[in-house]
Amino acid sequence: MARLLKDIPQEFKDLETAGDFRDRMDAEKKALNAIESRTTVVKQQVADSHAYYEVVKRQPLQLRWIPYCDKWTADPAWIRGLQTKDVMQDMARQRNMRKLVKKAQAAPMIKSKP
Repeated sequence: MARLLKDIPQEFKDLETAGDFRDRMDAEKKALNAIESRTTVVKQQVADSHAYYEVVKRQPLQLRWIPYCDKWTADPAWIRGLQTKDVMQDMARQRNMRKLVKKAQAAPMIKSKP
């Protein structure tokens, strides 16, 4: 059972003064990459985008909302029902997908015969 913390990551607190739309989107992407490099980020499909959450602590599971892009939030029932094992399985899926993509990119292209 996950607990949602009230504040947002420091990387996004600093974005309040970003300039126009493109500058803000670039700054948000950079901030999200910084968070992903230091911790686990889980995302939940919402409408036509995702709700992003930073994993602050695994036992007991604590999440912090990341106000990225469309700033969607997940259904509170999803957050309450989320368990550490779910996050670990998601991390394993992401790791395996990265390996598959890397392997596919390294494979030689198959050329068809004329």
